Amino acid sequence: MNAIDINSPQIKSAIRLVVIAMPLVVFMLFIGLPYQQTVTGIKKEITQANLQMQKISSQIKNATVSAQKRKKLLDDKEVFGAFPLSEEDGLKEIFYAAKKLNIELAYVTPSQRMLFVNKDKEKIDVDGKSCYRVTVNLGTQCYYRDVVDYIAALKKAMPGFITVDSLSMDKKESGTTKLQVDMDVSFYFFLKG
Repeated sequence: MNAIDINSPQIKSAIRLVVIAMPLVVFMLFIGLPYQQTVTGIKKEITQANLQMQKISSQIKNATVSAQKRKKLLDDKEVFGAFPLSEEDGLKEIFYAAKKLNIELAYVTPSQRMLFVNKDKEKIDVDGKSCYRVTVNLGTQCYYRDVVDYIAALKKAMPGFITVDSLSMDKKESGTTKLQVDMDVSFYFFLKG
């Protein structure tokens, strides 16, 4: 039998190759593969967020209310108590719903209250009170589910009538499922006059 000479050039080359290759193998096992799994997970979350955004977009498009239903709702005196008592109360509900859901509003810009009129430009009066509309532009950074929950909380807080006039959702940045949300919400209330 031939003895293996450790000092031979072939053995020295094989040892060098193992010494060089070993850190690469360790790097791939402990850093490369976990990183690849993390990236795959983030891609799945982004895909799910995109599907959810498409779903809410289609829900909003399908959630239109006809003018007849609006007029019937405003004329129905039993629903009168479901409206905020004042402009300030409606604005408080907007802030309270966000606080309750731990949503930080980046900005809230209410418009001036406007007299709400029917299609014939006649003001709508119930029990000697006129109906007013306030549109509020608000923005936040939150998850898709938070947007859905926030709109539901507003509807619960002001069940008489509240509309989402516009809603824009964009990804805040790559690698996150948080959305930059901008929406216009209108609520209605009655004042004597």
